[in-house]
Amino acid sequence: MYLKTNPGKNRGFSLVESMVVSAVGLIIFVALGYFSMFSARALATIMNYNDLNAKSRQALDTLTRDIRQAFQVKDYSSVNGITTLMLTDANNADLTYTYNVAAGTLNRTSGGATKILLKECDELKIDLFQRNTKPGTYDQYEASISNFSTTTKLIQVSWTCSRKLLWAKAQTESVQTAKIVIRR
Repeated sequence: MYLKTNPGKNRGFSLVESMVVSAVGLIIFVALGYFSMFSARALATIMNYNDLNAKSRQALDTLTRDIRQAFQVKDYSSVNGITTLMLTDANNADLTYTYNVAAGTLNRTSGGATKILLKECDELKIDLFQRNTKPGTYDQYEASISNFSTTTKLIQVSWTCSRKLLWAKAQTESVQTAKIVIRR
């Protein structure tokens, strides 16, 4: 008596079956890789935004505190990519904010010590205003150019920061703007 074996049970994958399984596996791995790259980029963007936002808020807090406690605007200039705002602080000493376009930094100098408040700053704008508002609006009158040290009672600052993220420069911080009143 002969045992009859079923030849169909002992055979392996055919070439077509192997190619289909390989193609499906490749599609799954490519999709997982793409999803991983997308997730990593999104996470890096969010972390970068949070970092720049925290630094912008800290810089704005420092600016707000100093401007509110200042006695007056001593000097203001914006020449050749350097914007300088000099205030007379509560101790009757000079307090200077300097923005350098080429370096992309906003520096605070007080008592000979300089501290960098913002890095990777693409644009910073400072406007000087009087305290009184224009009728029918929420806008203020601009401070007089000839005697801005006595007429300036409100300072508007705005800036935009961005950072190179992975392979492209990403706008990771929208415009930060504030109007700050000199209280003294």
